Amino acid sequence: MAGPRTVVCDYMSNLFMFLSIATSNMVATALAKQDKNEVQHHISILLFVGLTCGCLMLLFTKFFGSWVLTAFTGPKNAHLIPAANTYVQIRGLARPALLVGWVAQSASLGMKDSWGPLKALVVASAVNGVGDIVLCSFMGYGIVGAAWATMASQVIAGFMMIEALNKKGYNAYSISVPSPDELLTVLLQCL
Repeated sequence: MAGPRTVVCDYMSNLFMFLSIATSNMVATALAKQDKNEVQHHISILLFVGLTCGCLMLLFTKFFGSWVLTAFTGPKNAHLIPAANTYVQIRGLARPALLVGWVAQSASLGMKDSWGPLKALVVASAVNGVGDIVLCSFMGYGIVGAAWATMASQVIAGFMMIEALNKKGYNAYSISVPSPDELLTVLLQCL
């Protein structure tokens, strides 16, 4: 059952890795120019793109998660769909936080700061591990407990990444709608 839920949750997220690439490139370039306002603007538009893509992923999961799982597993494994879909639906709740966290993490890495992302990774891993043990082993929630633990760890990591940017003097709660040219620039950063 891990295969279908992993494909829908993790592989679908990987479609948006361009956000990480674009963020680190755009932030590092603006920092090289020593233009803090440009860095803030890039962070703001990329956070908007991340939040928007995360919300779209959440909606896609909500409305098409079961369909994707069925297409992936085939009719002979239809018995796997309900449990896998429950997992996917819970994990889908964290999609906006996940992509916003990726943008914030990549902005920190573009600033040559790996300490903030490392702390977030350690805390998120601990939350996920403890959550899995408590929810799955002690409370008997099984796959649902694993989904809630992972979802909570992703939300916490996203928040920690945002806070790491705020501590660097940037307003990571400020989001701006990008112009069509800015959106094209974000997409072109990945080529």
